Amino acid sequence: MKTTRILTLKNTLIAVALMRLAAPSANADTFSDSFSEDTLNPFWWTVDTSGGNCTVAITNGSLVMTQGSIGQALLNFNFLLPGDLSATVDYSLLNWPNNNGERIGLRTSVGAVERISDNGFGGERYVIDVTSTINTAPTSDSSGTLKIQRTGTVTTGYYLHNGSWTQIGATDSHNSADCWISLSIWPAAITPGVQVAFRNFSVTAPGWTAVPPLAITQSGANVILTWPTNDTGFILKSTTNLLATTFWNTVSPAPVVLNGKNTVTNNISDSRRFYRLSQ
Repeated sequence: MKTTRILTLKNTLIAVALMRLAAPSANADTFSDSFSEDTLNPFWWTVDTSGGNCTVAITNGSLVMTQGSIGQALLNFNFLLPGDLSATVDYSLLNWPNNNGERIGLRTSVGAVERISDNGFGGERYVIDVTSTINTAPTSDSSGTLKIQRTGTVTTGYYLHNGSWTQIGATDSHNSADCWISLSIWPAAITPGVQVAFRNFSVTAPGWTAVPPLAITQSGANVILTWPTNDTGFILKSTTNLLATTFWNTVSPAPVVLNGKNTVTNNISDSRRFYRLSQ
């Protein structure tokens, strides 16, 4: 996966490439977000309320989604996930009228695990929906934890009950492609004001590596590149072209820590230069 940001500095074109360069590995990589910060990090997340007036906000240490009079709300994780994966999230129903027709939970390209209130499905339910094959389990929970898992091409949904995972159902999606994942509130029948709080999102997928955000600024005849110090094991590299046979050179000098960030200063000496972080 690659995200490239291009910045024009006077007559010099600088490109910062943030790349996922992970060799196949049996080790799983895990990302988690408690939503305890004041704002969402746009490197990891994108809010999508297009076509409606739902809201998504960080409130009191939770991600709060509120159903509007039209549309749905999604918080999209910005990275595709390969292979087998497992994702969990805690939820609390803040405003949840009976038979409201809403679905809240984890949605992916291989299925969705959700908490619903819909008399057409038997009332208050947990649901796993995979390519329109639906399995449900009755519940009276107003808070809990949802889990969706893909093993091979089989997607399984769970909810946490008395400290143990209870399976809702499992279906073969026949889909092994890289998978997107979102947190969502969306209506089978709209009930404005339905509200849910999410906490403690976590996703694990083998061989997946997300690269920390790499920032670039100009200072006179130099460029200054910075990235967070809490993301360890990354090396700054550069090249002057992006051909398939490109060789990336380790940038010198080595980074120093300034204002809590790894910092490298380079002289602007080429017509263009591309940078990336890699492991």
